[in-house]
Amino acid sequence: MAKAASGRQVPADTLTTLQFVKDLPKGRRLPDGRSRTFWAPECDGLDDPASEALGIRYALEAARYMAEERFPPLLGWAALDMMTDPKAADRLVRVAFFEMLAELAIAAVRAGFLPALERDAAEREAQMRRFHETGVLE
Repeated sequence: MAKAASGRQVPADTLTTLQFVKDLPKGRRLPDGRSRTFWAPECDGLDDPASEALGIRYALEAARYMAEERFPPLLGWAALDMMTDPKAADRLVRVAFFEMLAELAIAAVRAGFLPALERDAAEREAQMRRFHETGVLE
């Protein structure tokens, strides 16, 4: 099981169903010791339009997964693993990924979901403050 800062458990094996999440070959580790990366797009040989399309597909896949599994930490984990050379081959994939997620956020605001999301964020913040103060996750 993977565990988010919120304490939410997500079956680890479902994370690798995402096209951009990869387990490294046995014995290989990232510099921080992890054996899984949350950003491993397969973009060798893609032209710009194909790279942008891939980023959009990954964003929609991530949004669907985060909604179905109620696991928003996926986005932060992917963003952390994206911190590489800004001229890397996947740069357009990254840009398109976040542009599509921004479009989803804009659509949610336009649909009137922002007040509910703000209430949820305030509740989560209060829960995390209590957790850091008491060490007990509600």
